[in-house]
Amino acid sequence: MTLTVTNTGNRAGAEIVQLYVAKPDAKVFRPAQELKGFAKVQLAPGESKTVTIALDDKAFRYWNTKTDSWEVEGGSYELRVGASSADIRLTAVVEVAGTEAPNPYAGKSLPHYDSGKVQSVTRCRVGDPAGLPHPGGQGPHRPQHDAGRAEPQPQPAWAGWSGWCCTPC
Repeated sequence: MTLTVTNTGNRAGAEIVQLYVAKPDAKVFRPAQELKGFAKVQLAPGESKTVTIALDDKAFRYWNTKTDSWEVEGGSYELRVGASSADIRLTAVVEVAGTEAPNPYAGKSLPHYDSGKVQSVTRCRVGDPAGLPHPGGQGPHRPQHDAGRAEPQPQPAWAGWSGWCCTPC
């Protein structure tokens, strides 16, 4: 994505231009928007600069627990640019072709995730909203950090994934 940033103030400064990707009509669970790139720009008073933030083939992917691989949900995505996630100043819509993978949550009742009311999610659902068994029954792992590795990389409890239920609930 290429855009122009202008310093409208009377002092030199810097701006961190942040690029987020969002899929408001997503059928798979994903964040409302995801930071996919950023650039720091130094600007003199009144100066404008062209900024380019590249999106690679990984920008629209998610980990599909049903296919055990990275997939892309096709459709319209919003590209959002701002100074922060709460300060979006520019948007654009792009159409992205999908991989046509099956929805890993199809046919499952997931009212806590659908409603966003996750305060009463049971231990059986922590870590994987579909309640799928953990690969090999091992400790917690995060597939998005396992790309290119032969085996999932266990995460220590202090990494924030201490609630995975590895035994039948």
